[in-house]
Amino acid sequence: MRKYYLFIAVSLLLSVLVLWPIHTAGSWYPMHDTTHIARVYLMEQTIRGGQFPPIWADTINNGYGYPLFHFYAPLFYYVALIGKLVSGSYLVGLKLSLFFFISAGILGVMKLSSHWGRGAALIAGVALALSPYLALDIYVRGAFAEITALMLFPWVLVLWERLKSKSDIVLAAITTALFLISHNLIPIIAFPIIVVWVLVLHRQSLVRLLWPTLLTILISASFWLPLIFERSFVQADQIARVTDYTLHFVSPSQIWNSIWGFGGSVAGIEDGLSFKMGKIQLLLGLLGVIYLVWKKQFKRLVFPLFAVFAFFMSTILSQWLWNLLPFLAVIQFPWRYLSLAASLLAVTAGISIAFIKPKLGRYIFILIAVLTLFYFNYKYFSPQQTFYEDENHYTSEPYLSTITSIVPEFMPRWMKEAPSLPPANNLERAYYPTWRAVQDGKELEVIPDGRGVTFIPTINSTPIRLYQSHTPLERIGYALSLLGLGLSLWYWRRT
Repeated sequence: MRKYYLFIAVSLLLSVLVLWPIHTAGSWYPMHDTTHIARVYLMEQTIRGGQFPPIWADTINNGYGYPLFHFYAPLFYYVALIGKLVSGSYLVGLKLSLFFFISAGILGVMKLSSHWGRGAALIAGVALALSPYLALDIYVRGAFAEITALMLFPWVLVLWERLKSKSDIVLAAITTALFLISHNLIPIIAFPIIVVWVLVLHRQSLVRLLWPTLLTILISASFWLPLIFERSFVQADQIARVTDYTLHFVSPSQIWNSIWGFGGSVAGIEDGLSFKMGKIQLLLGLLGVIYLVWKKQFKRLVFPLFAVFAFFMSTILSQWLWNLLPFLAVIQFPWRYLSLAASLLAVTAGISIAFIKPKLGRYIFILIAVLTLFYFNYKYFSPQQTFYEDENHYTSEPYLSTITSIVPEFMPRWMKEAPSLPPANNLERAYYPTWRAVQDGKELEVIPDGRGVTFIPTINSTPIRLYQSHTPLERIGYALSLLGLGLSLWYWRRT
């Protein structure tokens, strides 16, 4: 038990250190995605307006609204909203959400590495916490949902490895369901790795996989059912395919070293942002691979093999496979695979200590590894600048009016472009199948007109009440999710 207290303390301390540049009240920084405060605000407004789970953001798109939350993975913002309700500040809520998930991810990698002892776990935790890719996601891209997925990924591997008790099975299912709602794309690219990992571990007892698989599918149904079958309601796929993924492959040399920057991804090796994975992490990882081969621990070689696969899929070497599998185009940026490589490389780096047997030698090795990781990588955990942020700026009408141009992929397909003028009355809204209209206690048919806005045929002068609801498929998904949670509780408490 003392070991787990140590792991928790280390993960919390490392999270504080990587987020230290923004720890002061009101401190914020420029990033690629500036919509986080607005997303939490709009989610709160939607829920307060009576729609849960939230789908429709009513005050954006020049007052016509659009389904900001229908398909965007919501987990990070749910946690941030809880933090906001507790603290009273959207900024604090975002920081608390970041702190929670980064701490959880570091702890997950430490748990995954603890097979080789506390020393391996400590090195792995520091290697992930100081991964340049994590610094990229935090301080350059502001990719908070991707951070959430990156940090839950180790726990998926940990919990599917065990499956020894009913609580293990329920935890594996719930954690995997949370992973699925953490990001729209990372679970897709992680799927082959997770499947291979689970089959390697449980190939002699596949029946053990039935319950956690069933519970995962049920619990997450409220998210994946609409994502798969109602995705045509918005323009996400069309916009995603506009991005030419062939321009965003990483050169293998960039994984070893590339210039740190705060710009964007471009063709070739002149990117404005860095895709380095950390020289010390890579060298420690190489030592870990040598140890696994030397000791013939071939089952554990899956970690470096998975990391190599992730590196391969991010580089130009894999373009033939991307061309062969057209559905990969929705991922947009092949370098997203580096998010998985970060945690897999960290685990492999932790294995390097297994070479050292004397206790004193292990302490010295840990000290050198930790100090060099900090020396070479901690400098990346700093924003381009910091400033005092007024939260009201991101909840004001002028800023909210820019959301559809920043996040155009969730524009309803019935509305080809953002309206130039606000609606003339309360019945003019962007059409979406979740609208319901009631007049004289009877539900009216809601149909799109040529502009893509709601047109409701009136039958008399009695006022029409227009409100947001859920599609039949969404209701099925919510019912299945509740069934999955109920079955989880029943299975866990079953004697």
